[in-house]
Amino acid sequence: MEQMEYSDYLSDEFWCSKLAYLADIFEHLNQLNLSMQGENQNLLISIDKMAAFKEEEQLAELKNDRTLQMKFNELELCQFWVYTKKEYPNLTKLAHSVLLPFSTSYLCEVAFSALNEIKNKKRERLINVEEELRVALSKISPRIDTLCKKYQSQISH
Repeated sequence: MEQMEYSDYLSDEFWCSKLAYLADIFEHLNQLNLSMQGENQNLLISIDKMAAFKEEEQLAELKNDRTLQMKFNELELCQFWVYTKKEYPNLTKLAHSVLLPFSTSYLCEVAFSALNEIKNKKRERLINVEEELRVALSKISPRIDTLCKKYQSQISH
């Protein structure tokens, strides 16, 4: 195969698209390199900038992955980040740190609302709040029919 002239490369649309892609990547790397240079820069700042750059790269990759887009639509948000943990550990860690406070504050609000309701309704006969609160916050519903079948009702004489 004979060597192509430079002008032949410029007329090849596929080759030009690869060149533009590489030029874009090198532009981003050059901006990162320039941001890590200067008088007020140190190793810790440079490490943080590199980590941020890697996370941005992973985010762009994640955003364009069609199989993960389908998984995102299928799974709940927390399950999705557990699913992507192996492939995108940095993004998963960041997502968990953002999502975790919302879920824990929500649980606290639910518990506080349940406690207020229990205290208002049963104020005069309330002895142990913890047991009432445990039942109120439990997602397990009692199987009354099964319990009734297990125990024989009292027989009248």
